[in-house]
Amino acid sequence: MAKFELSPTNNVFFPSFSHFKGKTLDESSFFASTASYIILDTNILLYWAQKPFNLQNEVQKLISRKVIFLILPEVFYELKKLYQRQPKLRRAIKLILSIISDQNSNFFLLKKSLTQGRTTDEAILSFAHKYHCIVATSDKTLKQQLIRQGITIIYLREQKRIDGIGLDLLR
Repeated sequence: MAKFELSPTNNVFFPSFSHFKGKTLDESSFFASTASYIILDTNILLYWAQKPFNLQNEVQKLISRKVIFLILPEVFYELKKLYQRQPKLRRAIKLILSIISDQNSNFFLLKKSLTQGRTTDEAILSFAHKYHCIVATSDKTLKQQLIRQGITIIYLREQKRIDGIGLDLLR
């Protein structure tokens, strides 16, 4: 479980980036295997934590290779902001943090931003393009931008199941 600490800004508990106890990656670690790397957007993480839905199993049905889920620092900080500003989401965010903190999981937090000074969506687009990653999102605007750039997408269809665009390229 992630170590929770008191945030000085608003007396809310949230793990600091430096105290995150899950597995982390840096740029030199990428693509040491033939796995598919999937960047998770904040909205897909929140949906996963709030609904009876097994993200890993659903994604594995679509992709025949080993899957490694990546959480960019921008997504981590977006979760932190939501945790601080929206008390209704705290339980879901704590669940997300506990799952991605599990040393036996296939979730990795990227150690540092490779796209500093950008929005979360810009960071996801840039990182996915540079490293040929799949992106899991339900954000319509981001999805359109990813399609324009030819990036493979996994998304929620009708709030019930996972589907993909460009997954045929992986088979």
